[in-house]
Amino acid sequence: MPQAIGAAIVAAVGITGTAATIAAAVVSAAITAGVSYGISAFLAPKPRANRATGGRAPKPSPSDRQFVSKSPVAGRSRSYGRVVLSGAQQFSYVKSGTFYRVLAHHTGKIDAVEKHWIDGHEVSCDANGWVTTSRYVVDGSSRARILFRLGNASETAYSQLTSAYAAWDADHRGDGIVSSLTMFKQVKQERFFEVWPNAENATYKMQIRASIVFDPRTNTSGWSENAVLCIRDYLLHETGFGIPSSWITAENAAWQAEANACDDVVATGTKRYVISYTYDFGSRPSDVLGEMLEACNGRIMQGENGGLRLVTGRWVEPEYTIDASMIEDYTLECGPEGTQDATVIKAIYVSPAHGYVEQEAQAYVNTAAVTQRGEIVRELDLMAVPSHNQARRLMKQEAMKSSPEWSGTIVTNLGALPVLTERFVVIELPIGETFYAELDRIDFRMSPDQPGVITGLVISYTSVIPDRYAAEAGDDGDGVSVPEDIDGDEALPADSGLTLTIDTDRIATVSWTAHDPDTLRTDVQYRRSTVSTWTIAGTAADGETDIEFGPLVTGASYYVRVRTRGVTERVGDWASAGPVTA
Repeated sequence: MPQAIGAAIVAAVGITGTAATIAAAVVSAAITAGVSYGISAFLAPKPRANRATGGRAPKPSPSDRQFVSKSPVAGRSRSYGRVVLSGAQQFSYVKSGTFYRVLAHHTGKIDAVEKHWIDGHEVSCDANGWVTTSRYVVDGSSRARILFRLGNASETAYSQLTSAYAAWDADHRGDGIVSSLTMFKQVKQERFFEVWPNAENATYKMQIRASIVFDPRTNTSGWSENAVLCIRDYLLHETGFGIPSSWITAENAAWQAEANACDDVVATGTKRYVISYTYDFGSRPSDVLGEMLEACNGRIMQGENGGLRLVTGRWVEPEYTIDASMIEDYTLECGPEGTQDATVIKAIYVSPAHGYVEQEAQAYVNTAAVTQRGEIVRELDLMAVPSHNQARRLMKQEAMKSSPEWSGTIVTNLGALPVLTERFVVIELPIGETFYAELDRIDFRMSPDQPGVITGLVISYTSVIPDRYAAEAGDDGDGVSVPEDIDGDEALPADSGLTLTIDTDRIATVSWTAHDPDTLRTDVQYRRSTVSTWTIAGTAADGETDIEFGPLVTGASYYVRVRTRGVTERVGDWASAGPVTA
């Protein structure tokens, strides 16, 4: 019945051909849904604004997800693209000098684990999971081992744990869960805090190629960071919207075209739209979808075949024109509406260069708009965007949308129904003004005399310049610098100018040349020449160049050794001096 009613309405206003088919399908869908343009109201992108929780608990940020959670009621989550995650502690146990811990990182199968970090230090592992990074190799033996599962539907329990702890048996498989078993081994007391500065609170995180998604272009499933494919998966997935697949497959051609557009390498040398995102199962699907759509300036719309399609932030030449014959009333404003106005766009994005944590992008300044209206700042949370370049292009689109030449509302008759499937149109106003426009919102106009009868559309629009969507070489700005990490992978500087003196009271003074940078501390140890065991004298604070200890044994000879210690507890090589007799 709705389809017939839709067709009748379309026929009554004289629409024919393909446009008639589209209009009939859309009208019938609207009638079935209670005469409201449900897609526009439900799935259209929300107004961009500063982060707000609306009274709900704030969702974890990417950096929050890189710390071990010991909560007994930790919720489940799932990711797209490439992300860095720690996990929820499922089990911890110490036996025979080994600290065993199982973490749950992700729900559902993933493609691969690419990198590992222990206590913030990236580490390498051999084929059996033994850490080969020198920091964790003591006296020729690795003191750390990392094993993991990829979240297959049927997994197996960690045999290393079942053999060590009887209560952890073969039934502890973790089916469908990406998990890790870390085994951290004891070291001698003198090196304990060098290797395990956080003791039983040692942290572990992994970088993963996350969820497997379907690609309608190849009819195959695999890992992808393509924004369109990931959004498609979320719409269909049981932990997302869980919509019928027919709603998507009806518009396969449109989805394929947009997926191809995401993979295009734009003028800035990067793919147009990729995604890196983790969502909690307890989050509102509309909130999750909104953040994912932000990654590509996407919009879910009615398709030409009655299903749903996604259009991304790229220019597509309009197929339809709203001309004077369709317009019954309109408003035309020069510039933006008050709620849209912004001249400076700031944003937070997820930076791979900083370990997939949030960073502030270089602000996008619409210089011409600032000259006219001053600085009006809008802040965006692009928490699914793993690229400064991509963030800047999205900020540019937002800046231009916030400063249109024209904006307003058009009231139309039923002749404008075909534009329900469009993002961009040409508008020809009765006053002779013609321009490209983006349709921001569409509502059905109902008859005041006949309940349930659609008489036309009410369309909010902003004018658009196609260049707004062009990716230009200068869009990336100056980029975001990665600070020099003296406590990262590079070797810490060795202490120099080392001297050892012992005064008449048998108090030893160890001195060294000031460090560059002065944030480094200095470990000091000493031993008698007749023994091989070193004794800890202490650790000098950053900026200090000497330390005292004693009293020592009269007539005994002593050696000292010192090394630098960084802010993340990584240490440099020892430098030695002596012997000196007390």
